[in-house]
Amino acid sequence: MSMARYFWIFAICPLFTPAFGAPKVIAKDRAAITQCLAHDKDGKTCIGIVFDSCYTPDSDIDDAKACAGRELAVWSEFLRDSLKNLNASSPPDVRAVVAESQSTWLKSRELLCSLFDKVDPGMYIGGSDYCRLQEVSRRYLILERLAEAVSEH
Repeated sequence: MSMARYFWIFAICPLFTPAFGAPKVIAKDRAAITQCLAHDKDGKTCIGIVFDSCYTPDSDIDDAKACAGRELAVWSEFLRDSLKNLNASSPPDVRAVVAESQSTWLKSRELLCSLFDKVDPGMYIGGSDYCRLQEVSRRYLILERLAEAVSEH
């Protein structure tokens, strides 16, 4: 297998690491989402559970961003692991499509989510971090379904 096939994982990993501003994963946050995913097969009800338990109506924008960042760190970790597993277990044609779609998705996510802090910082509770939380968690759930489908064939 060529190095180019593995490159896409290493190219995106910095976008999910604490060195680039993402908070460190808190064990209780990871446990809460993991437990939720064990009970909710499609995972939709699990998106936002850390944020919802952290954010209060009295929270300011910075508090909301911190809450979103905590949950984003967990979903980012899950997504990174999912991409590694897909790369290790998928046929070359699937890996190529995932790599290309991941690159496009990352660009789209950053363009879209950055708008929330630029247009109106208070418009979206948690701003761009909450947008990224939503995007990353959904991406993880989609790639997990893909991994299941690939493993069945």
